[in-house]
Amino acid sequence: MSHHCPNCQRLVYNRRLKNCGYCAAPIPIEIQFTEREKDALDQKMAELQEQRKEREREAERKAAEKRHPQPYHHHLAPYANGLRWFS
Repeated sequence: MSHHCPNCQRLVYNRRLKNCGYCAAPIPIEIQFTEREKDALDQKMAELQEQRKEREREAERKAAEKRHPQPYHHHLAPYANGLRWFS
């Protein structure tokens, strides 16, 4: 289906709008997103936003670890009953 404005023939760049972003002519309802499609897009955008925030938090955590690495306790070794001290 062609998503062009019937008035100016330009590509409709936002199907959420009721009017063409170039000439302000009404966009036919067949071209516009339905409420269900809008809701699905909003949900997908929220999911992507949360994923982006999670990646940013992970990157910040890794950067903080590089700035302040955890000390390695070479005198501790895993043992069947917990940690065993070596002297």
